[in-house]
Amino acid sequence: MPSLDDTDPACGSSQNLYDYAIIIPVYNPSEKFQLFIENLCARAHVENCLVILINDGCDDRFSSAFAALSMLDVVRLFQHESNLGKGAALKTGFAVLAKSFPYIKGALTADADGQHSINDIFAVLKEGQGEHDSLTLGTRDFDRDVPLRSRVGNTVTHMVFYVLTAIKLGDTQTGLRFVPSVYFKDMCDIKSSGYAYEMEMLLWAKQHNVKLRTKTISTIYLDGNSGSHFRPFVDSVKIYAVLLKQALSSIATSGVDLLMFSLFFYFSGGLLFWANAFSRTMSFPVYYFLNRDFVFKQKALGFHPVPKLVAVIFVSGVVSYFLQSLVLRIFGWPEILSKALIETLMFFVNFVILRDFVFKRLGRVRIFKKV
Repeated sequence: MPSLDDTDPACGSSQNLYDYAIIIPVYNPSEKFQLFIENLCARAHVENCLVILINDGCDDRFSSAFAALSMLDVVRLFQHESNLGKGAALKTGFAVLAKSFPYIKGALTADADGQHSINDIFAVLKEGQGEHDSLTLGTRDFDRDVPLRSRVGNTVTHMVFYVLTAIKLGDTQTGLRFVPSVYFKDMCDIKSSGYAYEMEMLLWAKQHNVKLRTKTISTIYLDGNSGSHFRPFVDSVKIYAVLLKQALSSIATSGVDLLMFSLFFYFSGGLLFWANAFSRTMSFPVYYFLNRDFVFKQKALGFHPVPKLVAVIFVSGVVSYFLQSLVLRIFGWPEILSKALIETLMFFVNFVILRDFVFKRLGRVRIFKKV
């Protein structure tokens, strides 16, 4: 990350002249990049907005374009010596604003590939200005003419996101987002540095009870989205890893539960009910702390969810026992196999109950949509 010294000439002495900023990460953009930024800056000058350009290790052929853009009065240019990823570039922008522009009220993140029209950029910025405790997302309409890989990728991602968070967003991968200044430092603390950063931002909003607002924007794909640096397989895996890690603790707990069940069932001579009771009791600490601290990240709740979790475990344990007994009577399958199958089914049911009942914070994330 470049130096963020307050005396840096790139910051100038006019930190308090701008109310809002636009952060644009740039990595080997299309040939229309310079003209797009110039037009954006012309509008930003009228709207009295600062433009933070992050050169994320672009090739030398873009040097003249960046040199010309850096001369525009509303532009502050920062540079990474090598390509660090979109998330790292956005964090540089937020860090610049948090340290050197204390009067900025909020910032809009936008892509440099022309997928966001200038009108949409300032429409989302205006929408966010009245909500300084919310994130505002410019969401695209995927019912229209959209490249297949983008349509499929977004559909799968927002479905998985909904299952794991109960937040229904039609566009989880939009790069057009308004972030109030009160959250700038939080944005810098997000760990991801690539495309997964934007998914982490949404999960952060869920975990910290930050409202999400949406504003419908145009769906633009230039040349079939050929200029995008998004790698469908590699970057999708990273995004889904961000989502699916929330279920890992439940899977780990299920492993502990199954191991304890198997041992007790074997040494007790086949006591199905007590094997279930023993395994649930022994796995409870693992189940509680991993879910509270790792999955739902609600450590601040302390031990308040314990009574609710005990009730859920008791009810699900009874249901699991009767289902296992039913499977044994009907199919005659081995007890451990029956246990594994039933617990797999109960895993999905329990996940929703834990998410929406046991570890739910007051004032759940709300979605406000405006066209």
